[in-house]
Amino acid sequence: MAQEKELWARKATGLVREWTQFDFTIYNIFNLGTWVGMALAPLWGFVGFPGADQMISWVFIIILVVIASQPTYAMVLSAMPRTGQPYPFQARVLHPLIGYMVNFTMIITVAWLWPAFGFWWMRDLTVVPFFGTLGYFTNNPFFTNLGAWWSSTTGLVVFQVGGILGAALVASIGMKRYALWQRFCIILGAIGMVVVTGVFLMTSQTGFISAIDGFLGANGVPGGYNAIIDQAKSGGWDPTFRFNWTDTILYMVVIGMMGYTFLHWGSYQAGEVKGAQKVKTNMTYMVGGAIVLGLYFILSIWAYTNVGGHDFLSSAAYLYYVAGSSPLPMPPYITMFAGLVSGSIPLLVIIFVGMLGLSAINAMSGIMPGRGTIFALAWDRMFPMAFAKVNEKYHIPFNNILLQTVMALIFVAIVDLNPGGLGSWIGGLMGMLYTSCWICFLTTSVAAAVFPWRRREMYRASPVAKWQIGGIPLITIVGVINAAFMLVLAYANLAVPIMGGGNLVSIGALLSFYAISAILYFAFKYYRKSQGIDIDKIFREIPAE
Repeated sequence: MAQEKELWARKATGLVREWTQFDFTIYNIFNLGTWVGMALAPLWGFVGFPGADQMISWVFIIILVVIASQPTYAMVLSAMPRTGQPYPFQARVLHPLIGYMVNFTMIITVAWLWPAFGFWWMRDLTVVPFFGTLGYFTNNPFFTNLGAWWSSTTGLVVFQVGGILGAALVASIGMKRYALWQRFCIILGAIGMVVVTGVFLMTSQTGFISAIDGFLGANGVPGGYNAIIDQAKSGGWDPTFRFNWTDTILYMVVIGMMGYTFLHWGSYQAGEVKGAQKVKTNMTYMVGGAIVLGLYFILSIWAYTNVGGHDFLSSAAYLYYVAGSSPLPMPPYITMFAGLVSGSIPLLVIIFVGMLGLSAINAMSGIMPGRGTIFALAWDRMFPMAFAKVNEKYHIPFNNILLQTVMALIFVAIVDLNPGGLGSWIGGLMGMLYTSCWICFLTTSVAAAVFPWRRREMYRASPVAKWQIGGIPLITIVGVINAAFMLVLAYANLAVPIMGGGNLVSIGALLSFYAISAILYFAFKYYRKSQGIDIDKIFREIPAE
């Protein structure tokens, strides 16, 4: 027992499994993936890969995620259901240095840097289109001006800071209360999603064009719908849809997967999920959730594209993202068009409240993974032990939440104070963030594939050992498939310009984060050795619960 005390700070982490599998699943579905798949991916696809048939892309995406990505993480969680995954698994199966570098870098890019532009998207998908459209519906300049204020730098900073502080508050109420809050937000979000898609399903293209013509006419743009297409053409854009397989595949691996591969995001709280060690349960909820969300994306994007028209939507995307001179006074996202086309203030309010519900969940996509990973690092004595402390009443590591909050605010200041504004950073930021994610997911997949041989005893003692196909461990099969896919994603992210590919500053910053992580690893290992703690022995054992 004395030897165990030397390894771990205490006998148990102090974290409590207060999330049900349902809470775990809805967090996975409604975090980053919903926003990207429903609102962002279609628009980026129109301008980035105009020859892509997004419906075909999404069918392939669902298949790959269902047969590889979700099963890989379901089995990793079952083998080692601990908070901070995939760090504990990577560090013990591959090497502690690999796990540390990959995951601490993701703390920097996801937990600390992501809120800077994550809340930018949320603002453009909620308050900006709501007040802008409300001003148009009511002919009230107060609401129009309020929408314009939210679009300003000041409005962005207020939204970012308010969102970060709000996320910190929610993360501090305990997992049981958080689950209740999350369920409430998801009810709102689900209603909003149904209304958004329902509006497009119930609207003809003539009705859509009429709504756009009226709105643009009120904003001094004669020609309305056709004016958007004509202006894009005059700028060199060809809006005509010409299907090709290259764009369809690139859309799948570069854009479509951006949100859909995050459907295991709840793994960072694995040590707080009931039944996380059950393979069949994890498989059922994780794979089932992915299928449901994927089918929704297909329906939503089809309805949106069918009514809006590829020529118009791609032209609007081009003018906003490429030309930077859109006649539309608001970003041309699906939420803006849905509210406008609805022609109804009550439906506009429902859409707005629903999207705020989704934003509230999405706001947790940075702080929760950071909180879990920092705790796991500290529990392994590879970070200050203050971050392994857990409040006895709420079962929450408050110090971790404080750290995530402070660092997120610092990065918001760094990004927003850039003379060119957030927009000038977005390509590089996205390239850096998503590349770090794909590298982490790739590392997890490789660890899963070699787990039966690298850690034979751990594997045999785990519930995943029973799952085999033709005598080959299932975790190896899905791990190999997912590793190959993640390798393609990482390469595409580095190579495709729309995702920040080729941005030397972005690549240099990412490499510097890995270097900083390596330095921290060796510094803590040396420090713990001076205290007489055998770090190598820690990584030969599964962390205590």
